[in-house]
Amino acid sequence: MVATCASAQAIDIVTTGDTTLSIGGYIKAEGAFNSPDEGDSEFKGNLRQSRINMKTTKSVEDKKLTGFIEGDFYGDYAKGGSNLRLRHAYVQVDDLTVGKTWNGQFLAVAPLHRAA
Repeated sequence: MVATCASAQAIDIVTTGDTTLSIGGYIKAEGAFNSPDEGDSEFKGNLRQSRINMKTTKSVEDKKLTGFIEGDFYGDYAKGGSNLRLRHAYVQVDDLTVGKTWNGQFLAVAPLHRAA
């Protein structure tokens, strides 16, 4: 079995004033030989765990606004496919997050503030 993974990187493709647009992700390749000792070996590989994302940030009236979208290639996995699948898609204003992220739902996540 062969596996390789480049470290996750992001490249700022647009920077104008306080606005930044970045593209990032990584490539993870896996491969395996089937029956290599029987003379009729076959190599199978995939890039399913590879990810691609885009992120934008901007300051608006002392608030930090962030937009993020990320996908991997696990779509149609049950059928042997490797289509692009949405992992994350959200907008964040300071600590308030709305969209799909680790909780798996399109919900708003508001920060908890405790009374002093």
